[in-house]
Amino acid sequence: MAKKNLKDIHPLIPILCEAVVKNNDCIIEHLNRTKINDHKYIDKFQDRVLNSLKQQYDYKWGKEIKANGIKEKDSIDIMGDSKNERCIIEIDATRIDQIAQKFVSRICLWGYTTKRRLLYIALLYKGSDSHSRKEDCEKYIRYCNKIIKKSKDINSTVIGIYTDGDNIEVWDYNISSSFLITYPNRIISSNSMVEVAKDVIDWYAKNKPVKNFDDIEKVFGKFVSKVSCASKNEIVKTSIGNIYVSKDWREYGQRAYWNEFINLCKKLDIIIEKQVIKYKPDDDNKFVYENREL
Repeated sequence: MAKKNLKDIHPLIPILCEAVVKNNDCIIEHLNRTKINDHKYIDKFQDRVLNSLKQQYDYKWGKEIKANGIKEKDSIDIMGDSKNERCIIEIDATRIDQIAQKFVSRICLWGYTTKRRLLYIALLYKGSDSHSRKEDCEKYIRYCNKIIKKSKDINSTVIGIYTDGDNIEVWDYNISSSFLITYPNRIISSNSMVEVAKDVIDWYAKNKPVKNFDDIEKVFGKFVSKVSCASKNEIVKTSIGNIYVSKDWREYGQRAYWNEFINLCKKLDIIIEKQVIKYKPDDDNKFVYENREL
């Protein structure tokens, strides 16, 4: 991996992560508030984060910024401008309706009014209701990133920063996923779902009482094939012959077979974990990949 630390994602990222850690008490107070419409603690959090940005990063910063000449009441939580870049930061609980609604409005009113590169950051804290699903938010941040790259500038990007107490994750979908596979007799890492699936099939063929493809198919079913389709399959060369696995894996959406595959592997004592980027303030802002079981 070429990127060595959080500054390589963007110099703002470690500054924001540090500000989140220092002001986590505001989020705790907000989540424990007795009046549902009381936003004073999040407002305090917003002010403190903004102050950190003003002190450490030389952009023109502001909060609750409204679009000129527009009647809509929409306003950006925090916005920073430089000669080459516009940064939009929205602070919300983990709710996909908020992520989607704000992204559409902010990109429409502010993203397309500048020719500069756009950095959109969704700064998310763990919500307290049934609609607050972290996994759904990861999916929508990834969707937003795809939209901005296809509709604006390939160098523009959407990044998620998620906080749950001292746990801070950075969701950067410009970096390939990384996975850890723990077998009964070894541990390896892999950078793609396809390579994970191929390695699992190869390991099973070598370590289990397997005589032919039928023995593999009884265990892995739809995830393997005896016949190749060049555009859809990847080959696994085993001692019992060639086996093919799909190269069209998806974590989300209608073709989301990935979690099914992971659950199947669990029954075989094979644990597949996605590794995530976590902020570690005492480690010079280096990437720390920690395993998170899906």
